Amino acid sequence: MPSNLKSMLLNLGLILIILIIVLFNLFVFVSGPAQKSSAERERALVRVEGSFGIDDAVSLYDSDYNQSLFIGEGTENGAEVYFAATLNGNVLDTIAKAEFDFAAALAKAGLEMEFSDPEIRVAYYKGKFVIAVLEKNRETLLDRLEYSVVFTVEINV
Repeated sequence: MPSNLKSMLLNLGLILIILIIVLFNLFVFVSGPAQKSSAERERALVRVEGSFGIDDAVSLYDSDYNQSLFIGEGTENGAEVYFAATLNGNVLDTIAKAEFDFAAALAKAGLEMEFSDPEIRVAYYKGKFVIAVLEKNRETLLDRLEYSVVFTVEINV
């Protein structure tokens, strides 16, 4: 074999080995934190579920700009409640579901605007439960819907 061909094959082999190592590291460093945060959310749900009888799956909302929270539905002392909990399972606040009158709150806010695809959700913002009106911005390439908060209505308790 000519030495030129040997060195070319050796260089190609080294490049392939380096490429495999780089791809492996990318996979580990990108998927590792995502799996870790998913596992932490699952543990938090179990802790919250110990205190509240959760019927529905708890959704993750980024409803407070300082922290991500779970806004969930459940029962507390036999009453149906919404609750706000941190990602590590600490319940910050609860409010009775009966105190949420979506129609009255939206009428109080003077909802006369036209939205193309509105969605109304319970949220927790600056230490208070609010009704958030969201509008779909766009669908991303990964089929995720992106929403923006149009306005919030505070719940007076």
